[in-house]
Amino acid sequence: MMICVMSIFDLTSFPYGLGSYVHHVQPLNKSEAWHLFSMKAFFSCPNSCCPTELEHIARDLVDKCEGLPLGIVALGALMSTKSVLAEWMKVYGSLNWELCNNPRLEVVKSILLLSFNDLPYRLKHCFLYCCVFPEDYVIQCRRLIRLWIAEGFVEQVRGPKTEEIAESYMAELTCRCMLQVVEREPSGRAETFRMHDLLRELCISISEAENFCTIYNDQEPAKESKARRVSMQANSRALRNPKDISKVRTFFMFAAFSLNYLPSGFQLLRILDLEDVPIVQLPDDIVNCFNLMYLNLRRTKVKELPKDIGKLSNLEMLNISNSKTRLLPVGILKLQKLHHLLMLHFNDQKLCSFDCLDGCTQAPPGICKLKSLQVLDTVKVEGELIEQLQSMTQLTRLGLANVREADEKDLCKALENVKLIEQLNVMTTDEDEVLRIYGRISGGSSNAQHTFPNWKWIPKAHRVDTAQLFSVVCDHQFIIEKGVMPALKTLDIWECMQLKQIPRGIEHLTNLKQLTLLGVPNELIECIRGEGSMDNSKVKQIPNIGYCYRTRFGWSHGRTR
Repeated sequence: MMICVMSIFDLTSFPYGLGSYVHHVQPLNKSEAWHLFSMKAFFSCPNSCCPTELEHIARDLVDKCEGLPLGIVALGALMSTKSVLAEWMKVYGSLNWELCNNPRLEVVKSILLLSFNDLPYRLKHCFLYCCVFPEDYVIQCRRLIRLWIAEGFVEQVRGPKTEEIAESYMAELTCRCMLQVVEREPSGRAETFRMHDLLRELCISISEAENFCTIYNDQEPAKESKARRVSMQANSRALRNPKDISKVRTFFMFAAFSLNYLPSGFQLLRILDLEDVPIVQLPDDIVNCFNLMYLNLRRTKVKELPKDIGKLSNLEMLNISNSKTRLLPVGILKLQKLHHLLMLHFNDQKLCSFDCLDGCTQAPPGICKLKSLQVLDTVKVEGELIEQLQSMTQLTRLGLANVREADEKDLCKALENVKLIEQLNVMTTDEDEVLRIYGRISGGSSNAQHTFPNWKWIPKAHRVDTAQLFSVVCDHQFIIEKGVMPALKTLDIWECMQLKQIPRGIEHLTNLKQLTLLGVPNELIECIRGEGSMDNSKVKQIPNIGYCYRTRFGWSHGRTR
């Protein structure tokens, strides 16, 4: 096992008398450096062995790293994309030029700069965009992908979805070690990530040189910037007297201080991201930002959206999740380009309780008029909303709250027309409401033994890769029929104390990678853990099984594999 320290700083300079207790990390020796490089550069080769024709130049490149792990990893990731000797020679020549012409540039930074210069044009912009986030900020991949798309960085091609292309960009940046994955989904896709400090320094320096983005942190920029993107990361004084803010196209704020206003004058603004900022209202003239495409108010204190929000005719993405907004203005119906409307108010502290929703947002009558809407998550069921769903055939993701038992048949009928749906969340807000969504999981069967009443999350069958079953009421074992949910990779079963056995037919879920059991009977956990038991044999093909159940001492959790 090799442990690599990827950042180096001088602890002996600290005024705490630590110098005599510090273990000074030495550079890797030649053997260790070669091993680390080979694992990154030749991971696709048998035993990570270097091809004979590349070994001489490969060892010369490793020597240039001077034993510094970050440089070795970055260079190895870069060279893993090169397959012929001519490409390796070109990189070697470029690195020599950097080191000769920039004697003050450290070896690691030279290698990182080389890695950046090797990126395709579109990926360079995607990488530079990450500097808008503060140091050590954990970035949600979904959020960044939406931003890339709004900025126009993602190539539009026939066939794959734009989101899928953006995910491929993300995968390449992580493969090249330009981004560090923090958490992955069970499917293997990155869920969150952050930037290494040195990479972020490089990102910021290039961004400043190219006027890509201006960052306001503890100190204001030394010179006036012409950048069209602004990221406020600490200092609010700069916001009160912004320089030429009328030309800003993208505005981010990451602030712990209280903020009750935004400056006016964003005539050309296209992207406004205020996630986690304690702002209570938007400026009145925000509705004059006719170019605005992306508005993120997630976890803000905004209670009301502007009544004239319909003037934002180019708005494509609106996120008010976990904000204080509980009623959409009628003007929302004029946003004919809107394709993402995110309104889920989820209380993480009450994950496994029936009141995990922190209220829900009501839409005005006629929400079905938004013909571009693909994601509607989550809206309060009122009036004729369920009936209107029949005409919203373009939806791929839908969340419904406040669903009542009396709605179940109309809901099932309406969903028959929504054939593109990939994720469907159906939630009640009353513990006494019992939902029986006939035929949704059993692929059309209306036989009562195949229905699971009182579900809080009900995904459509054949397209989804994640299913969460919350507070299932079952007096008998429920069944998963063969051929149902063939793409399912993640199955979570929460708060189902009547469930004594693993669902019959779970072995039919051949693509299942992750099973999580939370708040289920202890005997069910013991059956799964017991070698040779019937329940254990049913789940032997699932690589990751986690569980969490109550004991008299609190919650106990673990993994069976």
